[in-house]
Amino acid sequence: MRDRTDRPHDEAMAELFRDDPAYGADVLCYVLADGDELDLALLLPQLDEAFNAVWALVPDLNSRLRTFSSRSGRLHWAPGAADGWYCVSVENGYDVYHQQHGRQERFIQFSSESEAMLFALKSAFPKA
Repeated sequence: MRDRTDRPHDEAMAELFRDDPAYGADVLCYVLADGDELDLALLLPQLDEAFNAVWALVPDLNSRLRTFSSRSGRLHWAPGAADGWYCVSVENGYDVYHQQHGRQERFIQFSSESEAMLFALKSAFPKA
């Protein structure tokens, strides 16, 4: 069995956020307010398992995620012509897709807004 001090940082942070989703919510809200895409890309995999609990703790998280200022233009919340990832509310759920040169690729539909947003964020801001 591996010593706890030997664990990778992401694994330790994921456990911390699972055990204390309120802390995960605080960290996510800080990162969103700061607007740093790299910090968001590093945080998302750590929050993966606790995301639903974090979602429940931050009543306006969906609007915070939508207003997150992406300087790169890699994530869009409404249909458009720009290249990048899209997470769009539709009649029966949420469509998440990548658009390149006006063509939609990798189309996935979600019934849950939180799952759609997490997938779109992790796709648009992959951990390097």
